[in-house]
Amino acid sequence: MQLRHIEIDNLKVSDLNVRKSGDKSGDDLVPSIKAMGIIQPLLVRPNCEGYEVVAGQRRLAALQQIAAQQNLEPVPCLVMGKGDDARAIEASLAENIARLPMDAIDQFEAFHALTKQDRSVEEIAQHFGVTTRLVKQRLAIAGLYQPIRNAFRRDDINLQTLQILTMATTRQQKEWYRLFKSDDEYAPQGWQLKSWLFGGAQIPTENALFELEDYKGVIVSDLFGDEAYFSDLDLFWEHQNKAIAALAEQYAENGWLEVVVLDVGEQFSRWEHTERTKADGGRVYIRIAHDGEVTPFEGLITEKEARKREKAEEAGETKPVKCEVTKAMQNYLDLHRFAAVRTKLLDHPNIALRLCVAQIIAGSGRWDVTADPQKANTAPIAASLDENAAQHKFSKARGRVLELLDIVGGDTDRTPMMQPVVM
Repeated sequence: MQLRHIEIDNLKVSDLNVRKSGDKSGDDLVPSIKAMGIIQPLLVRPNCEGYEVVAGQRRLAALQQIAAQQNLEPVPCLVMGKGDDARAIEASLAENIARLPMDAIDQFEAFHALTKQDRSVEEIAQHFGVTTRLVKQRLAIAGLYQPIRNAFRRDDINLQTLQILTMATTRQQKEWYRLFKSDDEYAPQGWQLKSWLFGGAQIPTENALFELEDYKGVIVSDLFGDEAYFSDLDLFWEHQNKAIAALAEQYAENGWLEVVVLDVGEQFSRWEHTERTKADGGRVYIRIAHDGEVTPFEGLITEKEARKREKAEEAGETKPVKCEVTKAMQNYLDLHRFAAVRTKLLDHPNIALRLCVAQIIAGSGRWDVTADPQKANTAPIAASLDENAAQHKFSKARGRVLELLDIVGGDTDRTPMMQPVVM
């Protein structure tokens, strides 16, 4: 017999279910499971369609009701092996659960006391016949600031608030309790409490475009849900902006004539656009939500552009429609092209000199040598240059030239290239 977590769609009631009479709806278990999770695993055995529930029909019915309203994580199940006796196992499980303190705080403190006896989470779970996830949930609550636990025991605060506070630091817990006891100030609860803990923005890890291993900050996990959140928002956006810039560049390399990166939180109305293929001038819009979620929309033009094209076709105009490039996109393309061309010229100084002379000759008599500002118009564009191989190679070459000229100072990665400009 082994403990496994199984998707609820793969569970069906067995004809051999231990419960043969009485209420099988599980309605009374729904509130408890929503609040506390599954305490006692279902007893199942494999069949040709997945697994059949030998013991736990009411728990399964309650879980199915919850799954119809929200996403449900896999269900903890004990999978029977050949020769296992269902009634004996169910009786053993019932005996284990009977040893588990039923008062919520008593449960938390009982688990905590066992950890002080050097009992592992796995050993505690085995002792009571429950899942390791449930033990971790209870231990998280056992570690809360004592006055908060006392307030919960007095029913002054609800279970949802208690669970959210397990994601708070000790300092945040004390500050929240101070607000809670204040007559003049308000202590946030529910979803407002999450916003308060994460500085007004909750950015779940599932919204990251980058590998989580690259993020060196703290990730806060919600033991009572499936979410995990970034604690350092500035560090998150630093990585996310680089990933967004790389995504835009990938679209450009794949042949899209225009990639529009919207500002964070900027509204994008899909219904105001019409579908067009890449070859027909369709562009890509990249929407960025305040919670970090990135949604690309491929192959679209505005309704205004579509009507303009239709009128042109009706008038018999055959001039191809040129896709407009936004100011930000043009800036992005110019910087990356510039980095590639000038780095290539490092290996061909003769050609570089000829280009310089040609520019001087072709221009007017008034010419000068000025510094290209090399300024990125947006943070994602600036971040993308940090990953540009040509930019790094040229910066090293520039540094060597500055040393030869005995010029000191400035950031070599951002010092503009000196180039002739026709006035």
